[in-house]
Amino acid sequence: MDFRLANSSEKVFTNILMWQYIVSIVSICNGTFQLTHTDSSVRLSMICNSLFVFNVLFEIAVFCWFAGLFTAKSVEVSTAYYMYDWLNSSQKVKKCLLILMHHSQQPIYMTAGTVIRLSMASFLQVVKAAYSYFTLMQSLYNKSI
Repeated sequence: MDFRLANSSEKVFTNILMWQYIVSIVSICNGTFQLTHTDSSVRLSMICNSLFVFNVLFEIAVFCWFAGLFTAKSVEVSTAYYMYDWLNSSQKVKKCLLILMHHSQQPIYMTAGTVIRLSMASFLQVVKAAYSYFTLMQSLYNKSI
């Protein structure tokens, strides 16, 4: 795996992914709140809100899924180097492989804002946070009625 490519990808996407992470939490919370407070006789509004929440969930899930795959594949690189026919290689190739194996043992993570490692676990954090804010909004709404 080209670590320079991974580092440059991280630099480009980390802030974008952080905003995506935050906006997803707010959007899921808001969409769910609107969905629960929409008159059930207005089916089009309910369908639109449901599709919106599903779309936001799907969007952040895709980011988290592929970031998790990226991390899993980065771990496999070291094993691939080891599986190479290094016993029959020259001393120079053996030294290069040793250096490459050493550098590739550290997994590569895609992060949101260099703080949150993206994976399916972080997707669950988005859902949990959105639900927590939703219940807070729901309780504040019920108190105001």
